[in-house]
Amino acid sequence: MTELTVKIPIPDFTKALYDQAQQSIIGQSWTITDLRKWLGGKSVTWIKSNILYNPKYSHEIASMEAKGQIHQSTGKGNAWRFKATAMAEFIEQHYEELEW
Repeated sequence: MTELTVKIPIPDFTKALYDQAQQSIIGQSWTITDLRKWLGGKSVTWIKSNILYNPKYSHEIASMEAKGQIHQSTGKGNAWRFKATAMAEFIEQHYEELEW
């Protein structure tokens, strides 16, 4: 008798869902309100203290600002604009570190 071994890849659904979410936000900009929704309703104060002004992430945030992925306006209207894919990637990389 001959045995046959078949390997069937089981997709990583976490990665698949993340990739799907990333695809849905390609080319989008977020306001601070959009970012709050993405973070489950966290307050603007929480976002500023835990992400934007957190010394732990200052180099990354500065790099994202230099690349135009984060923009803080000094004029009227929305004070913040974020490149959605870049910010989602940042959150994904630091999810376990954030103080939820």
